[in-house]
This record gives sequence, structure tokens and C-alpha cells, in this order.
Amino acid sequence: MLSAGGLVFPVLGWFVGILFVWRSGRWSRFEKVTATAIPVGIVAIGCIAACIVHGVHTPAARPIAWDLAWSALVLAALANLGVAFWLSRRTHR
Repeated sequence: MLSAGGLVFPVLGWFVGILFVWRSGRWSRFEKVTATAIPVGIVAIGCIAACIVHGVHTPAARPIAWDLAWSALVLAALANLGVAFWLSRRTHR
């Protein structure tokens, strides 16, 4: 549900999926925090790195900053799939 919502409705679907994870009694608090923190952490680190690189006032830094930001979003999407797989495996324990 978490990754499917994020693929169909990129931002809103992820929030709805996280809401479902937190409302469910199936997973522990550790699993809920992990499912929320991994994608958010990847995006935050990528955006901070992009802002730092973009702060360098050279024309060559701007494309690198955009590459960092887009890479963080792609990595977060992949991490979201990994988290969904991990949560599904934890459900069947």
C-alpha cells in the first residue's frame, strides 16, 4: 500500500500510505518510525546537499545541485519500495 500509493499519487499517496502504517496495529513503533524516517531522511540529506552545492556561486555548481536533488528523489522512491517490501515481510513473521 505504501509504495503503490506513492507511485499512483506521488506525494499525497505516500502520506496516505504512511497514515495507514501508523494507524495499523500490525507493526511495532520501531517499524513505523523506520518506514517513515528512511525516505524522509534520504530526501532531507539530498536537499541539504543540493542547497550546499547550489550555494557555491559557480555556474558549474547549478547542474550538480539539480542532479543531487533528483537523485535524492529517485533514491527515496527506491527506498520506499524497499520499506514496503520490508514491512510486508515483517507482516508474515
